[in-house]
Amino acid sequence: MDDVEQYREILVSGADYLYCRREEITTAWLSAIRSNPHIPSAHELTRKQLTDHLPRLYEELCEYLKREPEAEEETVDSARKHGEHRWNHGYRIDELVREIGVLRRIVLSSFVTEFAAGIKIFGGAEEITLRSAVDEFFSITMIASVRQYVEEREHIGHAYSAQLQEANARLADANKHLSAHNEELQKVDSSRLRLTSMVAHEISNVLHGLSIAIQLLNTADPALSARGLKVAQRQITNMRALLDQLMDYSALLAGRRYLDLATLNGAELYEEWVAIYKPLATSKGLGFESIYDASLDGIISDRLALHQIASNLLSNAVKYTEQGEIRLSVSAVDADSWAIVVADTGIGIAADDQPYIFDEFQRFLGGRTIAGSGLGLAVTKGLVQLLKGTIRVTSELGKGSRFEVVVPRNATPT
Repeated sequence: MDDVEQYREILVSGADYLYCRREEITTAWLSAIRSNPHIPSAHELTRKQLTDHLPRLYEELCEYLKREPEAEEETVDSARKHGEHRWNHGYRIDELVREIGVLRRIVLSSFVTEFAAGIKIFGGAEEITLRSAVDEFFSITMIASVRQYVEEREHIGHAYSAQLQEANARLADANKHLSAHNEELQKVDSSRLRLTSMVAHEISNVLHGLSIAIQLLNTADPALSARGLKVAQRQITNMRALLDQLMDYSALLAGRRYLDLATLNGAELYEEWVAIYKPLATSKGLGFESIYDASLDGIISDRLALHQIASNLLSNAVKYTEQGEIRLSVSAVDADSWAIVVADTGIGIAADDQPYIFDEFQRFLGGRTIAGSGLGLAVTKGLVQLLKGTIRVTSELGKGSRFEVVVPRNATPT
């Protein structure tokens, strides 16, 4: 099967699946827009008024997916009718854009993902192909609906010219949003593919290590058996750390990580971090300097989030430093914020690489091989943002790095 035939088979299969699930999609869409506070006009309409155009829209989606890849884009008739109906229903143009956006999100996030997960031949590339085609259809639908909406407004006359200009501006914003959304979708899909590759690689490494450990455990030599036990324990620890990072990052991406706020003792947090990471630094022959600002008290924050932030920064500092020292500072910044600063004399980060260090799976090692998933700083940045704080890095290749996290003294729920 050549690429064109495979492309068509993917789209035809996806079209048939979506058409069979159209009633479920409609139900989910109705529930979402009726509960959306940004589409108040929908709350005043009957089910029939809201869904009149949907059967034909589903048919056009399926027809669009089943066309030849080189076919020209065509105006979606039901989308133009939708724009006309919503004008007559008293919608604002932003409500129209949001309503179609909700349908697009439901189809992509629930039903396309569900379909791809159930088809064994589907991989990341096939899912991206189907997602891109569906996303393109809804882009055309959005533009056609909004254009028809604007044309309906033009019939009013010159008295409403100012409103028409506003509508055109909103249309431009909507198209800009669609482009940005599509780019973000491609980034997410690409990130998922990298995640799959990374996890497979790390699991392969762990299994290889465990295989060696089992061979050593089965020998008659007590020294080799003891060595095998250590290898096995180290591999299990590595796998647990990888799974913890993946769970943390997936929770942040899905918006399921919520703050557990409590009044904290800054000195106790500081002493805990020193107690854990000073021995690790010392065991590598590194110095460990630390300072705590006694004026820092009355912190309201998420203890686990702060511990993860400090631990990721300190463990990286120890990991990437072969000689010199690690420095930890916990201090007040002003009446409303405080800072955690971790500095080292390690390998440093090149200036060209620094803008990307908080992206997932990025590891700038200066040619060295060091264990890690490449998720630590991405998780750290996500947690800092959750606390409504900032993180900044200054670094010079071969001379070390300095990370500064500034967070509010009184964190607020997300």
